[in-house]
Amino acid sequence: MKNKPYDLFKMLLKTVFAEIIKVFVKDIELTFPKVIGDYDFINHFRKIGPRKSYKLAIYQNKTGKKAIAKMISAKIKSYHYYSLLNEIAIYNTLNSATDRLKKNTPPQYKDVYIPRLINTFEDGFRLISLVEFVAGEVVQNYSAKKKLELYIKITNYLNYIGENLTKAERSQISVRKSLNYIVLYPLLAVKAVITYPASLPYVLVGMIRFLRNIPIVLKNSKSSLIHRDLHFKNILTCENGHALIDFQQMVFSEPLHEYITTLRYFWYGYKRKEFGRLLLAEIIKKNIKRKKFNELFQSYAINSVTHGLTGSGFSRDIILGWFDFFKFSLNSDFTKFQTKNIL
Repeated sequence: MKNKPYDLFKMLLKTVFAEIIKVFVKDIELTFPKVIGDYDFINHFRKIGPRKSYKLAIYQNKTGKKAIAKMISAKIKSYHYYSLLNEIAIYNTLNSATDRLKKNTPPQYKDVYIPRLINTFEDGFRLISLVEFVAGEVVQNYSAKKKLELYIKITNYLNYIGENLTKAERSQISVRKSLNYIVLYPLLAVKAVITYPASLPYVLVGMIRFLRNIPIVLKNSKSSLIHRDLHFKNILTCENGHALIDFQQMVFSEPLHEYITTLRYFWYGYKRKEFGRLLLAEIIKKNIKRKKFNELFQSYAINSVTHGLTGSGFSRDIILGWFDFFKFSLNSDFTKFQTKNIL
């Protein structure tokens, strides 16, 4: 199987065609193969992702080593197929890079672990990745301060890896330029209003602010290796530190967008979640000296929350929190935050 970068526009075009095809062609119920390489199927694990699109299973080899299999339909190739294809390419790239950089990796990153991609499988119906099983717990129960320290460490580590990739390794990771966010925003805005009609007033004002800031975004955005789904369910404790998983959305893009998207996910508990307050303070501290930071924050926050509102199935508390985050994005008073701790 040839790994391909996560090409945004090709992926979206193919996904549109796939969604049309699904209207007329029924997808088949997928089953895991009994054997993948040296690993035998043990049992089904669970379904994950939007609409529970991915099936997980446990495999094990003759030495007792376990692996996690993630499966998606390959008969009708849509967004989730290309996301898993991207994750496979990312695992190959990160495994190669971390092996090469191991001796020279700064000591503060030695306890961050990237699991190994063991094998892949694809036929006309299924795409499957087989990844090393990490026996650990998610870090949801860490204190807010410890979570923030870990979050900063991991984002810095990914930036370190990104800066030290070879040309060949880098070619396997797609780039989300500021222009990508700009071109896609009108589509996100329409979908957000369709999904949540109550978002219309925020989306209309947000679109005006977003369009007004386009020259600033184009001129002042940066790029680094970012996870794009960095929440604490994707960080596991392991024997020597912490393992980072779920790389389906990883790209080179604006690091501020990564921080803002994580902040949005914690905003629903803004009155009681200490981590959200600490993360916003960290965003301000890291970026306040950037040229046109207020406009950049506003643009990427509007883009992030509008994107979030395109999805269904979230709780009422989360959606109301995102509406509140939208309000803050439209009028981000950092001075007020710093003096009164609005979170």
